[in-house]
Amino acid sequence: MHQPLEISQIIKAMVGDLQSAVAKTHDKKGDSKLVLELRDLIVEGSSSPINLKIYAGEIVGLIGLIGAGKTELAETLFGMRKPMGGEILLDGKSVDFKDIHQAIKHGVHMVPENRTVNAIIPEESIGVNITLPFLDFFSKYGVLSKRNEVKASKRMIKDMGIKCEGEEAKIESLSGGNQQKVVVARWLLMKHNIVILDEPFQGVDIKSRRDISEYLRESTKKSSVLMISSDIDELVDVTDRIVVMNKGRILSDEKTSQIDRDRLLSLITQE
Repeated sequence: MHQPLEISQIIKAMVGDLQSAVAKTHDKKGDSKLVLELRDLIVEGSSSPINLKIYAGEIVGLIGLIGAGKTELAETLFGMRKPMGGEILLDGKSVDFKDIHQAIKHGVHMVPENRTVNAIIPEESIGVNITLPFLDFFSKYGVLSKRNEVKASKRMIKDMGIKCEGEEAKIESLSGGNQQKVVVARWLLMKHNIVILDEPFQGVDIKSRRDISEYLRESTKKSSVLMISSDIDELVDVTDRIVVMNKGRILSDEKTSQIDRDRLLSLITQE
């Protein structure tokens, strides 16, 4: 008679040991490169200044309830909103993005929350969905090098472990988890300073979540990640630090290894 399997055994059989799958929570040293600094930044809808530093190689989690100001902050960093005050510094230099195109040129990339509405391009191929924002890079004198574009998309398909029939397959032929891998691959394709991910694991299966987390860690050793999530467990699994936002204010910024979940929950829900 077969013994019933524990949930942890089922998960391990499906995707391997999640604890060893993503090497995380490393202490930053004093000589680490400061990638992003926010100095008394005031975003739309908030009167509280935000101060935050993110270093190379870090995956920083940002958590808070709906209305905490997380998305407003992300959109400000990505040039979608104008800051009401304060400074954004990249590599020590103050930046003032007029639009998202300027943000992208400065190496600020963003994976939006709703991939179906704001990220994937229906009816287009996986390859096009990966390379579209960077077609200038694959062009010379206004002529697109299809060969280089295909080469780049194939590399990301392989590195991200996207399960598909090839770069020419339609993105809508993929599972939700693999569609999300394509969206993340798009913003990791080119050199960047920081990648902002807004609820990146929403509607994503466990294996895809692990694959994305592994590739984020591997590909951002010289850059950084700001991961927005409303799920404490997701952030504990993946991040080095967790920042709590509440009503537009940062209430906590602590190493993930030192997080007290009860205190974290109390700060998130604080009136």
